[in-house]
Amino acid sequence: MAKRVKEPELIRPTVELLDAAPNGEMQTTDIIVALEAAFRPKGEDNAILDGRSDTKFSQKVRNLKSHATLEKRGLAIRIPGGFRITPAGRAAARSARI
Repeated sequence: MAKRVKEPELIRPTVELLDAAPNGEMQTTDIIVALEAAFRPKGEDNAILDGRSDTKFSQKVRNLKSHATLEKRGLAIRIPGGFRITPAGRAAARSARI
């Protein structure tokens, strides 16, 4: 059985993607593509949600925005369609702690 990815496991790689992105900004759809390439979701994470066209994995990435996960931690702010990294997020991306 494939190990399921949990939302907290997506925080560090998302912040690292933002840190490396031009202007520290990325659209959520681009984050999903990059994280799918990195995590290669399998099993239940790769299942299409009922009545939707996205997978459970992509919904977990979208939840970073809907749950304000990065904002609550001061790592990024929401922008239309995505995120912009904060100075605290840049520092966290370059440290061993998030």
